Amino acid sequence: MFSRLVKKEKLRVYLNSLTVVPREGFKTMDEWWLLGREDFDSVLRQKLLEIFSLPHVSSIDDPRDTDLAIDVVVPDYRVGFEGEIIAWGFFIPLMWRPRVEIRSRVFDIRTGKTLHVFNAVQKILWRDFFSRVFSLRGLFRITPLFTQDELEYLLLLASESLLRQMRKKI
Repeated sequence: MFSRLVKKEKLRVYLNSLTVVPREGFKTMDEWWLLGREDFDSVLRQKLLEIFSLPHVSSIDDPRDTDLAIDVVVPDYRVGFEGEIIAWGFFIPLMWRPRVEIRSRVFDIRTGKTLHVFNAVQKILWRDFFSRVFSLRGLFRITPLFTQDELEYLLLLASESLLRQMRKKI
């Protein structure tokens, strides 16, 4: 009842930047296949633009005291890989599940002061990973085990988790 009497001014949230940190070196091994290479960086960036469809900070004419901006970054992602190294008579299995990590920083537009930092990580379940590894697609290895659709789905789940965290705090 009391909250109805005291009305808060509605927050306006703007987007400052969206970034997908490009992977280099050994981390890109899961992107190379017989039928070519997929560019997951641009796919993730495009999906982020769809998910966080907010007005840009530069579009503000008259900033208010309650205006906030967010920076969103995908610092790390993995597409998923299963392989092995055989050296000196030892068999070493290599496996990593598809994974997407997303972080955001919420800051005051006028002062630039960081108010909150949020982090969310999503991975494919081990059960789903092994079912894909031991499928026909996994045994013949002509195409990648996991495609951009699975990565987009993980990004969507991680973004949803991130937005839930933001709603609770702000």
